[in-house]
Amino acid sequence: MIPLPPTPDFRLSDKVNVFQQPTALDDINIRMMEMAFSGDRNAMSEVQRRKRAKIACEPCRERKKKCDGNQPCATCRRFDYACYFELTNRKSKRINHVPSPVTPSLAVNPESPVRHIEEALSPEDHRIRSAEANSGSAFVRRLGLKIDPTNAPKLHMFSWNVGRRSEMIDKSVFPLTDILSQTDMKSLTFIYFEKFHPLYGFMNRERLFEQLEARWFAPMATVPYDSVMCGVAALGYLFSQRRATVAEARLVETARLVIEANSASGPPSVDIITALALRVTYLRLTDVPYVAWMASCSLMHMIEEASLHLEPSSQTLLARSPDFCEPDTRRRLYGISQHLHVWMAFDLGRSRVKLQGASSVAPLPKAGDYTTEILSLLSLSESLDPEQSKEPMDLELTLSKVLKNVYLHPASIIAQCNLVLCIYRRLRVSNWNIPSLDLNHMLQMMGKTLVAVRELVAACSPWHGISNVSFQIVCSLLAIDSTDSISRLDDAMQTLHNVASAYDTDVMKEAYRTACMLVVMYHQKREIDLNTLGGIVRNHSAIALSDSDTQVNREVSEPLWIEGLLSDMPGLQALDIDRFLSSEMAWTF
Repeated sequence: MIPLPPTPDFRLSDKVNVFQQPTALDDINIRMMEMAFSGDRNAMSEVQRRKRAKIACEPCRERKKKCDGNQPCATCRRFDYACYFELTNRKSKRINHVPSPVTPSLAVNPESPVRHIEEALSPEDHRIRSAEANSGSAFVRRLGLKIDPTNAPKLHMFSWNVGRRSEMIDKSVFPLTDILSQTDMKSLTFIYFEKFHPLYGFMNRERLFEQLEARWFAPMATVPYDSVMCGVAALGYLFSQRRATVAEARLVETARLVIEANSASGPPSVDIITALALRVTYLRLTDVPYVAWMASCSLMHMIEEASLHLEPSSQTLLARSPDFCEPDTRRRLYGISQHLHVWMAFDLGRSRVKLQGASSVAPLPKAGDYTTEILSLLSLSESLDPEQSKEPMDLELTLSKVLKNVYLHPASIIAQCNLVLCIYRRLRVSNWNIPSLDLNHMLQMMGKTLVAVRELVAACSPWHGISNVSFQIVCSLLAIDSTDSISRLDDAMQTLHNVASAYDTDVMKEAYRTACMLVVMYHQKREIDLNTLGGIVRNHSAIALSDSDTQVNREVSEPLWIEGLLSDMPGLQALDIDRFLSSEMAWTF
């Protein structure tokens, strides 16, 4: 038996603040040193008198406390606040956006609210902000800081997937024929083609069944294709049983060792690349982010080494000729691998492996196959690369385009919603007002996605989006902060609870608790605001009535005061008094 090395648990430390800015004290200290050497004591004393940070952290700014500009500052260290800085200057980096006259179809309606966007940022600032906006974990952190800076959740990959399945299971390595019988292998293969292959259809079905029929005639032999069959069988277990088995753990470990043994020397074969693609998918659905991310990077490098990203007509003298692979299968294998890698890079805020000269074209659609639905989102996803500068208006056009697409498979709908939420985060960080029509369509998309999540949970299909996107929908509804979004919050929380109940893992428990905490924080903040507004209404209604020499019972004074106000101001007569006094209207007040 081969002992399993410990798997590092990926955590984004909350001490490394992604929104940190350089302090203003650095330039002051340098200036003081220069003046000390030059003997300019008067100027030095002047600097000492004004040795105060030009940039205060947000907790100090909100509490009107003195801030020294450090990260964390002395005040936040003393009171144990979450010290962070806004990325841009609030006062000087907002300008009115006027569309170009060459695009009349995009002209701003003069009756609509004025839109604002940030002034041009440096390329590095733009890249950092884009990476933060693409990352769902950074979005959750900023949302929590906005609601309650003291109790905001730490920077962490909440709900990355449904959680690990094999933490306490024996992972001893055995030959494939000792782990499964041929009958069990066939049953798991049928489950794979029924649930997994329609969405990630990069497997050559005929070749798989040929190898399956021949494998048990030579049970003692070890062949590279065992890694493919082990990966297929492991995914068959994953999509048929909510709890892992010893056989599943051994299949995953055997596949890993066969892949490593056959990729150490020379260009990898298509079979080994296919096996690694299966492993990357399994890790994305079950393991921690770091392990899945590193495996996806290795997968992209292997694809480059085997030239699977090139069409035959575009190969150069430097490109190696891979072993035979049917063109459509090759395109699907490259496309799905790229899809997985791009979105892991976005989620983790990491750079992605870009293959130079990639010329692979889109695969052909097939009956009963939804792989092309997933791959149709790939070009739009790549356009969100932080390295590429993208204007808010272009993002808005991309958002409208994605919302108009219609997908059929529940997992494709979830992937579509994931892209929509990413674009929304990018627009939000640019302070861009999304048109009400697109916002309504986005909320409808979220509702449709929650239905798709419940369908996949009931069908025992643990695609990573059922946990990740459900959690992000809860956070996005709180961030939108409208009557319509809050009305959909209960459905989102119930769906997340269904996922946590079906897959009772520490990851899902943590995600559900964090979502509940965000809702409680939001409720407390709104309750404080409502109590403050209620006191203002009570106090000033009595003053208004006394000023008009109207003596009425204090119990009915508030409605009478508001009715009198409406009669004095005809422009407000269309206001519904009962709805104004109700809690529903107060949420948006």
